[in-house]
Amino acid sequence: MTAKNNNNNGDDKEQTQSPFHHQRRSSVKSRWHNIQRYKSSFSCWMMIHAFFVLGQALLLPSFGATTTATAFLTAPTTTKSTKGVSFTSLSMSLKPAALPLMDSGKALARSGELLIDWTSSKNLYGGGLSAAGAQIRNAGDCVAQAAASCRFKTGAELVVDELREAATCLQEATDKCRLAKEEAQADEDVVLEEQLVNMVGPLAAASQALEAAGAGILQKQSLSNIGDHLVQSATYLEALANCIDDLASLSTTVEPVEAGIVSSQRMKFAAEKMKQ
Repeated sequence: MTAKNNNNNGDDKEQTQSPFHHQRRSSVKSRWHNIQRYKSSFSCWMMIHAFFVLGQALLLPSFGATTTATAFLTAPTTTKSTKGVSFTSLSMSLKPAALPLMDSGKALARSGELLIDWTSSKNLYGGGLSAAGAQIRNAGDCVAQAAASCRFKTGAELVVDELREAATCLQEATDKCRLAKEEAQADEDVVLEEQLVNMVGPLAAASQALEAAGAGILQKQSLSNIGDHLVQSATYLEALANCIDDLASLSTTVEPVEAGIVSSQRMKFAAEKMKQ
């Protein structure tokens, strides 16, 4: 009887303990599942982080290597030698060139305007020579715009575009001078024709030198090469200024003569600033 009671007590104990043990097993099982879920989440996060770091290592250098033109005045340089050929990588700053180019562009534009005014004294307004003066004015505006872009670190490509556009304007001025020469030849004005022939050469050469300067910045040439192109362009502009001075002597009234002389002076000042 006692044994039977003991057995009954054991059964009751098992019955009373079984819900607790069942809950405990469920709790342990849920914790184990949570730990596995956390491990899986952590592994995914680590994989994402690894891919992110790898992407930075692969992509950032390509984004950092932007195409930039560089300063052609006082800029630090780094020279590399490859198979006997020297390459110079230029810095980003074009700011030192801003003020001289701005003065040069304004003076060149003013010279073109005064040349247009001079054509009125010879009844040539609206012809090839006045159109050449308009293109010279446009070239000066482009140089001034290039100077404005020099103030910004990200404006190097704009500087290149404006310099090359100025070269294009000078080339168009050359073509207009040739047209003016034909007009003078048709009018049998031998003296004017001779002066216009003298203007064609310096105009074309200044255009080519300015184009080479813009291309040199784009191609990251050495500072000395880019500076040489600018100096050459300025030299040809000085020669063109002398030709305009000779044109001023062809006028018969005082005012047009003064316009031609001032046009020549403005162009000489533009050349001087471009050399700086």
